[in-house]
Amino acid sequence: MTVALALAFAAGVALLQMRPTLGPGWLGPASAAFALALLLLALQPGWRSGRCRSALLALAIAAAFALGHGWADWRAERRIARGLAPELEQRDLDIVGAVAGLPAAAQSIGADGLRFEFVIDHGTLDGRPVTLPQRVSLAWYGSERRADPVTVPALTPGERWQLRVRLRRPHARLNPDGPDLDYWMLEQDLRAVGSVRNAAGANRRLPGRSADPGLAVDRVRQAVNAHIARTLGSAEYAGVIAALVTGDQRAIGGE
Repeated sequence: MTVALALAFAAGVALLQMRPTLGPGWLGPASAAFALALLLLALQPGWRSGRCRSALLALAIAAAFALGHGWADWRAERRIARGLAPELEQRDLDIVGAVAGLPAAAQSIGADGLRFEFVIDHGTLDGRPVTLPQRVSLAWYGSERRADPVTVPALTPGERWQLRVRLRRPHARLNPDGPDLDYWMLEQDLRAVGSVRNAAGANRRLPGRSADPGLAVDRVRQAVNAHIARTLGSAEYAGVIAALVTGDQRAIGGE
């Protein structure tokens, strides 16, 4: 019976994944309430007799299906609700938080930089507190201008920073032959993308590290990746080995 309930729950989640739109806002709580009502009915003493065993199983499976569907809808609604407010797009925001994930090299015209994820503790616009997504994807590019050169510092997961950024809601080209970047970012809970502004005095490393255990794991993964890169250098399968050890596939060449 446990397997049947697990499969029914997974089927409810899968149904939501296949729908073109989410349900109305009440769907998640309503599905959970329906599932609870079915479970309470199934637990009544009269349903435990041999004659009602098949009906009991059917009710339990229906409850598990409804619970899976409602849970997935509730999770999706919550994640989408954490998106960036339109009025905050392309505005200079000051944020405080911690570096997350594995920072990776990035290139722009005439400058090198880093791409990294950032967990925001709080943010302000012109000194006024604003509500921002918790996790965003940032690019930080240097500048080779002679009058004002900027070198992007090395970043380690868990480091706390104060940054000035410009954010926008994530969107990508709809290419039927390519990956669905919007869907991937929703899955990763990255609800905004943006860039760090190289303004004087706006970006600085803060003392201490984040207490998030997940960021401590990212820090270990970064150290192991660096050790593999130093040891294997340009060996043909260095990127594959790094992916097998740390899950980071970015060093695997397309060929």
